[in-house]
Amino acid sequence: MTVRLITMTAAVIAALCSVLSLLISLIYIRRCEMRQARRAALEPIIDDLGGTVYSLIAVSKRMGFSRGSERYRENKAKAMETARALDHLRWQSRYALWGLNDGLHHLVLLPKWIEHLRGRDESCARLIDLATELRQAVDDEVRRCWLQGAAPSRRSIRRIDRAAGRMKTFYLESKVPPAGPPA
Repeated sequence: MTVRLITMTAAVIAALCSVLSLLISLIYIRRCEMRQARRAALEPIIDDLGGTVYSLIAVSKRMGFSRGSERYRENKAKAMETARALDHLRWQSRYALWGLNDGLHHLVLLPKWIEHLRGRDESCARLIDLATELRQAVDDEVRRCWLQGAAPSRRSIRRIDRAAGRMKTFYLESKVPPAGPPA
């Protein structure tokens, strides 16, 4: 090999490394921009979302186990107000947290479902446990989306959908049929 060939080979290798480095940098910059955009979309709602979901389950639990009509009405009013707040956040986060909408919707329905199961402590307790499982799955995925600046993963969406499905199935199997003669 001549000196000229060795020099040309080194120059070609250096040029290829330079182009490869440029491509990797561009991909990394694009990923950083996407991460920042996703975080910016979540930023206005992330604090309220976590607190509202947790609060909704706590107030619904108090509502389900409250004795006395006055206390029940107070807890029901708080639960319905919190459910409306969560429903508003659900619509705000619809695109930023694409795929979690059904799980959040089932949590919004929790006070109404607890109302139907009132007086049946075991059923209320089981529904609250299932709602807590769903809340944990939602919390885990929202936290992951925030920390990684990523969209919800398919695996987590399936986990949330399964938890929501278990909650809905339990409610449908446990609810009391309406009083009165059959139609």
